[in-house]
Amino acid sequence: MPDVINRSRRLQGASYDIVSGILRGFTTVDQIARWAASQTPAFRFAGSYAYENRTHDIVVVHPSDSLAFVLEARCDGELRRITVWDGLPTSIDLFAARLERKTGREERHFFVGATCRFGGHVLTPSPAGGT
Repeated sequence: MPDVINRSRRLQGASYDIVSGILRGFTTVDQIARWAASQTPAFRFAGSYAYENRTHDIVVVHPSDSLAFVLEARCDGELRRITVWDGLPTSIDLFAARLERKTGREERHFFVGATCRFGGHVLTPSPAGGT
């Protein structure tokens, strides 16, 4: 079950509790994609940002652009965290949010023999042959 973080000023109290309860029920990006497409009107995918630690921020936006969900996912599609935003966050907003919660220990999510489902990583082999 992913953590859900609220960065929205509009979605508070009981409304936030309902939305966060729904979001906590998802464990993969595929589940959120199916749910987002089934809403009327449907949410849209607005972008994906790849990071060195082999995770992504995938941005899903309400059709009114008033609410966005940022899915922090591993390369295999497993959700780690979902952040609720007012409107569409910029790439700078997303990076700043990651820096705020950085613990000093960088996690790597690399699966030997597996390809990233979302792409965007530029890997440079190390002299020892690793990535």
